[in-house]
Amino acid sequence: MILPPLELVKISWNPVSLEPWVELTESAKKIEDNAGRGDAYLKAEEKLLDVVRSRNYGVLSVLLKKRVAVRALTQLWLDDSYVLKRLMSPRLLEIMVEVQQPRLGRVPLLNILQLYFQEFDRLDHYSSENDGSMRELFENVLVDQAKKFDIFSEVLMADDLISIIKQQGDWVLKVDGPNQVVSFAIKNGITLEGAFSKFGLKGVDNGRYADVCRAHYYIEKLHEIDEKEWSPVFDELLHHDVSKAPYGREGKRIGHAALEVLIDRVSEASEAWQDFMLSLAGDPRVSSRVKSYREWWAPLGDQRVEKVRGWFSKQDLRLFLQALEQYGEATDNAELKRMFPARRTFLEGLFVMTPWFLHTSSS
Repeated sequence: MILPPLELVKISWNPVSLEPWVELTESAKKIEDNAGRGDAYLKAEEKLLDVVRSRNYGVLSVLLKKRVAVRALTQLWLDDSYVLKRLMSPRLLEIMVEVQQPRLGRVPLLNILQLYFQEFDRLDHYSSENDGSMRELFENVLVDQAKKFDIFSEVLMADDLISIIKQQGDWVLKVDGPNQVVSFAIKNGITLEGAFSKFGLKGVDNGRYADVCRAHYYIEKLHEIDEKEWSPVFDELLHHDVSKAPYGREGKRIGHAALEVLIDRVSEASEAWQDFMLSLAGDPRVSSRVKSYREWWAPLGDQRVEKVRGWFSKQDLRLFLQALEQYGEATDNAELKRMFPARRTFLEGLFVMTPWFLHTSSS
């Protein structure tokens, strides 16, 4: 039987009639947010907030023996940056793990995992120099705790974040984990978002870990950009939090990697590339005692630094000669215009010979 086509039904809602739906939506959101937060949870949360206010940290070791208190604290770490700043330290994390035997509960572990991907290298801001790396401590705790979950007896799906860390935490959580994620994406011809999905990181791809992944992705793109033009990738790399993101295990940053790629790609950088280098790292011809030199240029090695110094010096000479020539034309100085070609040849030759002379005289 052939039915007649349905006509498009147009419904016009009165704004007043939509108000109850808005209230229902907000109510449902509150119920969702408060799910699992009974009286015991709320009391534990209040005690933790009181610790923050009073700074009476001595009670934490006893308080954190209760699983509900651990769940409340790990949730506060995610929800309240002030609590995270006040109640985060290597020793506190160690105490939490010690008193929660045989292992942390599923919800606290998921909260800590989410916090790890949210903060990543920024976790080190919550420890002093004597404490060592907070990020590394988180990594060790998460890998160890995930191993204590039995996938077959626990209600864990294949794409559950705990299962993923149990199987791949030995590299996903490493400081060079983002680099490995990006390398996989490029090697297999998939997008970065596709790699996040592949490794079960889609739900935690809005934090610092994902930002560092994207920064590594920018480095790979530097191998493809035009040698003579300013690239949109440069704009991304000039963001402070991108350029200072970790790169590998040698203490280098994304900014260092970017400079190395550009310096090694060409025999002489274009003006656009030189502008990027100056904006990112400053002039390498300053004293080696200057902070910007020690921070950005020293880690690149003497050979790369000398190469860039040559580019900048040649560019300065080129601009000087251009200005001198324009001055001669503007003032119609016949004597200057007559002598200019010979003097330009002399200065350019002197510039080429100077590095050779300095090298031979010092050896």
